[in-house]
Amino acid sequence: MTIIRGLYSYQAYNFLLRLLASVYMYTFAKLFSLALLLAVSLLPVAEANDRGDRIGPYTYIYVSDWSKLRHRAELGDPDALFRMGNLYYAPPEGSGISQSYRKAFLAFYEASLREHATSQHNVGAMYINGDYVAHDLIEGYAWMLVAAGNGDHAGKRKVKTYGPEISEEGRKRAQERGVAIKAMIEEANSRKVYKPESFGIR
Repeated sequence: MTIIRGLYSYQAYNFLLRLLASVYMYTFAKLFSLALLLAVSLLPVAEANDRGDRIGPYTYIYVSDWSKLRHRAELGDPDALFRMGNLYYAPPEGSGISQSYRKAFLAFYEASLREHATSQHNVGAMYINGDYVAHDLIEGYAWMLVAAGNGDHAGKRKVKTYGPEISEEGRKRAQERGVAIKAMIEEANSRKVYKPESFGIR
């Protein structure tokens, strides 16, 4: 009889311990969850549009923005190609973009074939400056003539600036070259072939 009573007492004690442990664990879990929720709610949260593209002297090019721009350029968007060319030509400080006249020239050239007038001006400027390509005033002036003919204001100014510096024979050659450039652009758009490599530019 004593043994049986002792067994019942042990079972009752064991049950009580398990019940108390369950209540304790449940209460602890609830309190921990509440504390975690409170801590997270107190963390500072930046708004989605609060990126601050310019901080001090640095300009930041975000990976997502760069990827989108490059993707648009790969699809042949002339404006994206123009922007890529500018970023390669003179990367903003702190952007992480490596300066490359070659990549800038190829981007401007493809945009030019896609009839982007300001890119046509930039191709001309790179020929005149000798950036990546060999210095060639006649070729540069020819591209300026094309850009000016397509409404680029800087191209029009450069035509007036460089015109007096070139001989009459040189201007004639530039005009002939300008006609050839226009024909090349028409061919590119007719064939839907815009890569500079297709026109001997590498």
